[in-house]
Amino acid sequence: MQQRSHEQRVIVLAPVANDANAIATVLRGRGFDVEACREPAHCQALIAEGAGVFLLTEESLEMPDASIVFTSLKAQPAWSELPVVILTSGGTARLSRLLSLTAALSGSVTLLERPISTHLLVRAVEVALNARRRQYHMRQLLEDLQQRQRDLEDARRNVQRELEERKAAERALRESEELFRALAENVPQLAWMTRPDGWITWYNRRWFDYTGTNLAEMQGWGWQKVHHPEHVERVTRLFRKALAEETPWEDTFPLRGRDGHYRWFLSRAFPIRNAGGAITHWFGTNTDITALRETQDALRAAEARIQQYAGQLERTVSERTAKLQDTVQELEAFSYSLAHDMRGPLRSMIGYSDLLREEHSAGLDDTGRHYLGRIHACALRLDRLIQDVLSYSRVSRDNLPLEPVDLRQFLEEILESYPNLTAARRCIQLTTSVPPVVANRAALAQLLSNLLENAVKFVAPGVEPCIRIGAEPSPTPGSSAAQPGWLRVWVQDNGIGIPAAAQPRLFQMFQRANRPGLYEGTGMGLAIARKAVERMGGTIGVDSSPGKGSRFWFVLRLAEPAGGAQPAAAPRESSSDS
Repeated sequence: MQQRSHEQRVIVLAPVANDANAIATVLRGRGFDVEACREPAHCQALIAEGAGVFLLTEESLEMPDASIVFTSLKAQPAWSELPVVILTSGGTARLSRLLSLTAALSGSVTLLERPISTHLLVRAVEVALNARRRQYHMRQLLEDLQQRQRDLEDARRNVQRELEERKAAERALRESEELFRALAENVPQLAWMTRPDGWITWYNRRWFDYTGTNLAEMQGWGWQKVHHPEHVERVTRLFRKALAEETPWEDTFPLRGRDGHYRWFLSRAFPIRNAGGAITHWFGTNTDITALRETQDALRAAEARIQQYAGQLERTVSERTAKLQDTVQELEAFSYSLAHDMRGPLRSMIGYSDLLREEHSAGLDDTGRHYLGRIHACALRLDRLIQDVLSYSRVSRDNLPLEPVDLRQFLEEILESYPNLTAARRCIQLTTSVPPVVANRAALAQLLSNLLENAVKFVAPGVEPCIRIGAEPSPTPGSSAAQPGWLRVWVQDNGIGIPAAAQPRLFQMFQRANRPGLYEGTGMGLAIARKAVERMGGTIGVDSSPGKGSRFWFVLRLAEPAGGAQPAAAPRESSSDS
């Protein structure tokens, strides 16, 4: 930019300051930009900055360092020939000398002989500046041409690159299309492609194999020819709607095969978009679902038959259940009546056997008294068994209203009212506080009395019973976490224990864990206990080992559970009962 600002500058070199100043004054007066210098080094710097004309006197050529000026002039760019105007006194010798000094500057040197008129000087400078302007103009044209050449070269390279990229893209597209067609030709579905307006342009081989048609028949909207007449209008309408809304399309309909028979197909089509989001084509498939529809129809028919059978079965079950309930009630009433009626003769047998023993035993020998004792003992055992059966029947049959029961107070009543437990009261210990539970008092009495009587009875000979009763929150089934709202009450003894093999059937009717004759009992006590606790919504179980005593437990609902919410059902715990 600095050099361009001095393109019209006139540089004047004269060894005499007055000459340089006089020339500069004349030219400035005519509107020229003039810079006067008296030393070649100064001129060299000015020329490097830029100049339009270099004017010097022949005396300046005789300066010691005048050669540096000519060196600067020779070093100019190829496009530049700085016009040089030399003022000379004339004469053949001088002119010859000047020409030899400026031989390298041929074509850009003007010699003016003195005395020189102002008009001639101004004219010579104007001519030189015009020549310089043409050089600058040519330089600009040259630069523009070079820039255009560079632009053309860049454009050529860009075009070449774009051509290569396009060829690569076309090659990749061909490979992609070939791969797509290979995949589409081998998929099990009938496949097709359309233009953005829905005009089908391509089908895979499976379409033609199934329909028995060709592309000339099927292109465009020709596919309507193989659609079922009852469905084609609906299918066409929904497909056009999907095209207009540019949304995926799905439908089911029958298509006619080459054999003239129709099969059902699930058809789907998806829009394929370019990088700008515009739809370029649609790709669709038809999947044969005839077997699936037949299976679904068969399943629906089977479900209808099953529902019909289920209704019939439900009615049959209801009728049979009602009859069974009537029968069970009749049997329960009969068994209860039979057991109750059997106690009359038994009481007579027991009474008469007591009279014989008290009033006529002296008339009997030892064998007779032994037989009479056996009769009396068997009658008592049978009476006890009948009582247990009646108790089991009452627990199973009677309505058991539930109410809050204070377990501590209730235990005291049990110990006071059962003769078998009164003597053992001192060996029964309540180890923890027992909160109230929701229970039926009669069923709870059956439950506790059976557990306590067994704990007192089943001890080794010579061992004094020791019974501990406690309570704790009931664990959630399958874990050790407490179940809110439920209480687990346990009765632990120091008895003979129960073998593991006998524990699964322990709570069944008429089951005994020990050999008959060792301990008195009917095998009904634990069955009654289990039925009682189940009727109250609880569970029962046992933990025992032979020789280490037993720990019977049962779970009932708390009368006032934490948080005030009543649980819906009793927790089911893993137990040894069956």
